[in-house]
Amino acid sequence: MTSGHITQGEELIPIKIKMTIQGDKILYDLSGSYSYIGCFLNVSSGTSFSTMVGGTKAPFSRITLNSVCYSVLETRLPESSVVNAALYPIAFSGFCSDAYEKIMNAIFELWSNLVPEQAIDCYFNMGFFLVGGRDKHKAYNNKN
Repeated sequence: MTSGHITQGEELIPIKIKMTIQGDKILYDLSGSYSYIGCFLNVSSGTSFSTMVGGTKAPFSRITLNSVCYSVLETRLPESSVVNAALYPIAFSGFCSDAYEKIMNAIFELWSNLVPEQAIDCYFNMGFFLVGGRDKHKAYNNKN
């Protein structure tokens, strides 16, 4: 189990994910996540599911996205939450919100702990990947 937080003002909004692998099924349970909030940081159930597919596929790039891939994933998304906001009157965005990023990063962390040789050495963000490492070019090595 792992968690991330959306920041709204000074308040941290938790998104909690528990991954269970049983037989040929992977269950992502987000039951401990916060109820919806009054801004665009909520996501719909479809967006949450697509994030789980992307987060699961990322460390296993050879897996084909087809009905077999989708059939092994199961989800538990609490009703009227930041990860399963109702269509109306709750405001939500699609993939470009903090909830999407937090779910994706939590799934990366879960798989990295389970299969370290497939770990992704970066943080997922909608605008960029923050990749660790060291640039060996002299122009970028500041020794001050």
